[in-house]
Amino acid sequence: MLLTQKPVLAPAAGEIAPPPDAGAAPAGADGLDLAFGAGLSSLHAFVLPGVAADGAPAALVPLDPDLPERLRALERYRHVLTGRRIPPDDRLTPQRRHTIRQALQAFDGRSCSASHREIAAALFGAGRLADEVWKTSSLRDKTKRLVREGIRLVGGGYRDLFRHRRRD
Repeated sequence: MLLTQKPVLAPAAGEIAPPPDAGAAPAGADGLDLAFGAGLSSLHAFVLPGVAADGAPAALVPLDPDLPERLRALERYRHVLTGRRIPPDDRLTPQRRHTIRQALQAFDGRSCSASHREIAAALFGAGRLADEVWKTSSLRDKTKRLVREGIRLVGGGYRDLFRHRRRD
């Protein structure tokens, strides 16, 4: 999210206060990075250079394919400005976060030359592997999928995590 000053033409009635003091990195020539909240209720904003700290903020929102995500972030930022609790980021379900964690663990194992069977033992426990024939095991298939997903995430697929699933 990019923040700038409110244009002079915008009405003054009902202005929202300037951003509260947040965990800010020192302002550089390219602007100021702000962080609000923690964990799933965190939010980051970037203030463009030349914006007065005590002025009413305005948001620059590009009209691109990521518009729905940008508007959700803007709504969360409005909660910060009005002193309300930041709603949790709901882009990932707890199940999806668990799968991503396992996929990255599987990728780490594969990058250390571990076999799929060794990765499965680390992820699911050696006891569960002993219960099934490895060649036809559902855990073998799941491990292979997790390794592929880990490779995809590390190869740039992690950017998809910043987007809500859309039906358009």
